[in-house]
Amino acid sequence: MKQIFHFISVVFLLLALSACDNKMNMPIIKQFGKVESFSNSGCKRNADFFRTSKKEAEVITWEALEGGRLKIRYKNFVASCGLDKYLSAESEIEEDKLVLIVGNFYVDEAPVADCICKYDLEVVLLDFEAGKDYTIVFKNLKWVVGKANFTYSPKLSGSLVVKK
Repeated sequence: MKQIFHFISVVFLLLALSACDNKMNMPIIKQFGKVESFSNSGCKRNADFFRTSKKEAEVITWEALEGGRLKIRYKNFVASCGLDKYLSAESEIEEDKLVLIVGNFYVDEAPVADCICKYDLEVVLLDFEAGKDYTIVFKNLKWVVGKANFTYSPKLSGSLVVKK
């Protein structure tokens, strides 16, 4: 009886090990759109914000980089003063669309300011494939500010003006 128990235990152990081995041989699927890097210009100006804000539109541009990367620039992003080190970008996939969210994700830690600044943001995203169609939805923490549909290629570039 003890030998049968040992035999069954060994069989289950071998089955478990073979199952683990099969999982390790599965291909790794890359998720496009992961954030590789993020930077911001710091507060560009705040003294004449309301007088000049209509003259300087918020503009999002994108261009392909080597290795399936995509550089996105968000010019004149509007946020509170003093957020230089708190601004960041996150990306997520929703219904086959890449959603790029920029803003202050550290609300509890960031200083409270009574002024508004414009920032230039730059994000580099990873793992785009040449010839494949993509949709990117651009968001700040509150709402969608733009959307772009494109076929990725090494010569890709484009832009949009943020509508409010």
